[in-house]
Amino acid sequence: MAHSSRSTEVPMSHQTDSPYVRTQQYTRGAGRLLQQPSVPMQAEWSLPHLDPVNSATHIFPEGEFVPHGFFQKVSPEWFVPEAELKEWKYSMRREAQKILPFLYLGQYASVKDRHWLKSQGFTLLLAIRDEKFPHICGKNAAGELGIDAATFGIPYIQDFVSIGPQVIRTINDHISSPHTPVSNEWPHKKVFVFCETGNGYSGLALVAYLMVMLNLKLHHALAAVHMQRLSVEADESSRQMLASLESIVIAKRNVEEAKRAAMKGTSLMVPTQTICKKRSFTQRDEDEAMEDIMDMAADEGAASERKPVAPFQDR
Repeated sequence: MAHSSRSTEVPMSHQTDSPYVRTQQYTRGAGRLLQQPSVPMQAEWSLPHLDPVNSATHIFPEGEFVPHGFFQKVSPEWFVPEAELKEWKYSMRREAQKILPFLYLGQYASVKDRHWLKSQGFTLLLAIRDEKFPHICGKNAAGELGIDAATFGIPYIQDFVSIGPQVIRTINDHISSPHTPVSNEWPHKKVFVFCETGNGYSGLALVAYLMVMLNLKLHHALAAVHMQRLSVEADESSRQMLASLESIVIAKRNVEEAKRAAMKGTSLMVPTQTICKKRSFTQRDEDEAMEDIMDMAADEGAASERKPVAPFQDR
């Protein structure tokens, strides 16, 4: 009896003379590549060494991403990402994952579980949703539990570039607000960030938060979120938007770093007669830098790290 050629077929990426190697785990089925339901974490997703989060490492003007006096009210240990590498399973999409000790990410359905919200000790329910879904919010649940709620509706993916910093400031305003614990466990302030699925704007918001607060590059911040919630969607348009936001964050950091360096290297006070109502050189440089960044953002789709990962690559 003749045997089917399919039973002895060697996948192209496993052939020694093949010009391609696989970059993802996959299984064959119905003539297409299927992602396995259980995906182990990849070794290259390990995070770089992280400096403690404090006023010295947060190189942004005080009052922009954090309120005044923020670092006197929080501790560096609040900003240590979850390091445990989990094997992701499809069912975990319905659960919430801890990204930082005080910061959780999940889906809107979890807000309906009042017992779970109370047991976790959340003090802020933060909805970051597509503007087309006005019912996605935590106002009713927060009212019942006596905690805070906030909602950001985003019309289009590009609008997140301007809304993202407001989201970051909202989280930081809350965790540094007066101490009103709902439990005796640390941390006393806990934020649950969600959207309809927990994989859209809410996940992107936490990528942005980690970029700013932990000084992570985009691919490291995305990896830190994916290590805990692999289902977060990061398609081409999302990556381009985050790349634009990253460029703006880097520009702001560079300007602030130059200001601090200039202050340390100057021992003389600026004469009062030189002060005028015209914009300063620093402000002008900052504006020009921001304009350059926005121009560059339009061409960033070509950057390899912002493209979806292909199942194969050249040897």
